[in-house]
Amino acid sequence: MARTNLHLPQGLLEKLDELAKQRGSSRNRLTVDACRGLVQQDRGEWPEGSFADERLSPEDLEELRAGAGEMMDVIRSDRRSRSTPPS
Repeated sequence: MARTNLHLPQGLLEKLDELAKQRGSSRNRLTVDACRGLVQQDRGEWPEGSFADERLSPEDLEELRAGAGEMMDVIRSDRRSRSTPPS
């Protein structure tokens, strides 16, 4: 795995450490997950595991997937059909 250095404001670093502690995770894992989410968001894809919540029934998961797919279709269609950016 490649390495990189990040320069973060002290307050942000402290909040990141607090969040990592709350989640039982590491600062590195949260940073990797956040970067991965940003890259996937930019590509219009759902993050891995978005619909893997064991608390939902199979029927609820299917309904969630269908609704999310419809929403993304509308968003993509709107992006393609817009001739000028909104003001």
